[in-house]
Amino acid sequence: AGAEDAHRPADFRPAYDIAVQAGLRCTAHTGEWLGPASIRETLEALPMVERLGHGVRAIYDPALVAELAERRIPFEVCPGSNVALSVFESPEQHALRGLWEAGCVITLASDDPPYFHTSLGAEYRFAMDVAGLSVADLFDITRNALNAGFMDAGTRGALLSRVETAAGALANTNRRTPLRSTAMSETLPVADPPLLTDTLSQFRSLRSYMARFLS
Repeated sequence: AGAEDAHRPADFRPAYDIAVQAGLRCTAHTGEWLGPASIRETLEALPMVERLGHGVRAIYDPALVAELAERRIPFEVCPGSNVALSVFESPEQHALRGLWEAGCVITLASDDPPYFHTSLGAEYRFAMDVAGLSVADLFDITRNALNAGFMDAGTRGALLSRVETAAGALANTNRRTPLRSTAMSETLPVADPPLLTDTLSQFRSLRSYMARFLS
């Protein structure tokens, strides 16, 4: 993971074959450092892959985006990591909204929270404040994550039930104190508050820190 240019996807085929034979399901880190061609190569060399770890550079190939949306291959999108590592020129240029509007199956993840000084709550806040997604979108993203998760049916059903309960509570009551988005009038009950009040400030600070750390 990480240095996608260090090896070719096919180099890992024996390991993936072992995993499949052991009954494990597979994902692959692709399309963060390298471009759309690396995603195509990954899916061709590793046909057992069910999810894309990152995959955000697919945005530069509309035909690939359409194919991934049609095939319903989930993306594990980690905005904090992408911004910190300058995958896009600015937080506002992140591919999240474009992929979502194209109909791709998006999930949100925090990648490596201690390393990137982020959290799942901060990633959801980014989706609202920077990418402009709605509360309803975020509930759909959470449903996507559970449906794409490598878990048994009982666990999935129980977690989806909790999501529906939360969605219903948000629609019908104000029993929980919500966090208000600075970019939208809607509210979302997030257990993990953002590290900084201003989401863009948070992610730009993270980007600056990582630039110094990697220099």
